[in-house]
Amino acid sequence: MASVLSLDPSQLLSAQPCQVISTGLPHIVAPLESLAALKKCRIDRAAYDELRTITGVSCLLLFSPEPYHAGHELSVREFDDVFGINEDAATGSGNGCLAAWLVKHRFFGSDSIAIHTAQGYEIGRPSRLSLKAGYTGTEITVAVGGRVFELAEGWWF
Repeated sequence: MASVLSLDPSQLLSAQPCQVISTGLPHIVAPLESLAALKKCRIDRAAYDELRTITGVSCLLLFSPEPYHAGHELSVREFDDVFGINEDAATGSGNGCLAAWLVKHRFFGSDSIAIHTAQGYEIGRPSRLSLKAGYTGTEITVAVGGRVFELAEGWWF
């Protein structure tokens, strides 16, 4: 994973796994050790293509336990350029996978969470998402929300 992200392996959060998680659209969730590591990420295309071949998964959700600002528990970046999006500013499906990962691995020491993530800072489109999740030992429930602002309107003909 470090080579895909152009990072040193020490910049991954070594106590936690990188893992494929799906709540409908599979993502590889990768925990990083710092906000500096998250900001530094650059996709190495050859390593990314090899990872996609091995896992069959194209979406990468990276997170840091360091927030951009107070009021966010985690900082997030998502890459899924196979779908024509180099980096997404606010990713409901990816943050849903993150929420499932967080409760499955008891990242915050609990089987349930109600947190906020921040995403989109590196591309000049800061976003805040709300995550709620619970894990019963056999089932994970996930809810992702946030506010949106209309930027454009259009019609397909």
